Amino acid sequence: MAKGSITLIGQLVSVPFQDSRVKLRRQITSCKPAISTMESILRCDGCDAELRRLAAQLLTVLSLDKSSGGMSSENIQGLIRILTDIFVHDSKRSSVRKCAGEELVKLSLESESNASIILKLKLNDSIVVDRLSEMVVDVEDNTFRTSAADILKHLCINHTTDDEHWDKLKNSMTIAIPKVLRELLGCDWRRPERQTVATQANNSGNFSPPDADIEALPDGDPSRVSNGGNNASSCSNQQNGKQYTPEEIEVQEALASLCVTVCDKLISTDPVLADRFDKIAADVCLDSSITANTTANTAFAALVKEAGEVVEKRKAQSIVGIAPAQLQMPQTDTPSGLFRNANLDNKLSAPLVNPRMEVVLLKPVIQQNFEKSHH
Repeated sequence: MAKGSITLIGQLVSVPFQDSRVKLRRQITSCKPAISTMESILRCDGCDAELRRLAAQLLTVLSLDKSSGGMSSENIQGLIRILTDIFVHDSKRSSVRKCAGEELVKLSLESESNASIILKLKLNDSIVVDRLSEMVVDVEDNTFRTSAADILKHLCINHTTDDEHWDKLKNSMTIAIPKVLRELLGCDWRRPERQTVATQANNSGNFSPPDADIEALPDGDPSRVSNGGNNASSCSNQQNGKQYTPEEIEVQEALASLCVTVCDKLISTDPVLADRFDKIAADVCLDSSITANTTANTAFAALVKEAGEVVEKRKAQSIVGIAPAQLQMPQTDTPSGLFRNANLDNKLSAPLVNPRMEVVLLKPVIQQNFEKSHH
């Protein structure tokens, strides 16, 4: 009953006629039992995963639709809190967690108020922005890393108030970005300290680290360095021509985009922070002997540009080896296609309810369905 009710609402909010769609969405957002029940389903760890994903997607669509009035600020804040709790604290590689991250990306992009809600959140005695920064560099699942990077990027763009939360975001970035840059440039940031004793002088008097033993972990992350052999080195000569998967390229593009945003939004207005990041760039270059194009005096902006170029080269090289079937365009997140990845294609391809139906008849029907499902 609950799945049928949410599927029905998904159809109602996706009718092709704008006037009818606006009225229907306004009717649904004003139905408190419907919103409350979907929030309860989303919170329910024991509920069907597909049902929870549908609830998350539908609540996000309703909150982002300003033409119909959208959900109340209180409901939006509650939704962001629920999604954030699922995304940053769920240790499982679940489809619900993946969905929560994707919906947070949309919400954080939409407005300054949504970005500020996320930035100020503190759940289970941990600051959310710190957890997101940890996920960017530590989580093995590339899908989670991509979403975490995109959320942080949107926080940098949309939160413009110079307050303690803004300072916290800056501090988190100074910890995460050096690790991100090393990974993008094919380097190992996981060693506990710089190991200068492992370097040897070449004929020109410059110091170069010995070759590293690079191998991908089971999750396919090419940035991990084997514990075996000599791992004092940090670079792998751009991963020795490794062919990257589309998923690996996607996460690297998200990380590179985060670095560019930090450079454009955080550093451009803060000379002290700019100097701090330039020192970080110098440390990265001295640690790694990254490429012939960088030196100990390379500025952070130049290093970010270098990392972006490396990612673009990897992408170009990887596309050459991708079969045509793998190059299909991703499905959009427009309301009409919102539930296409929910294994309900047959149900949703059925004729929609009459878009000209009287809106006044919907409220008792919706409320009755949700009251039954709630019980």
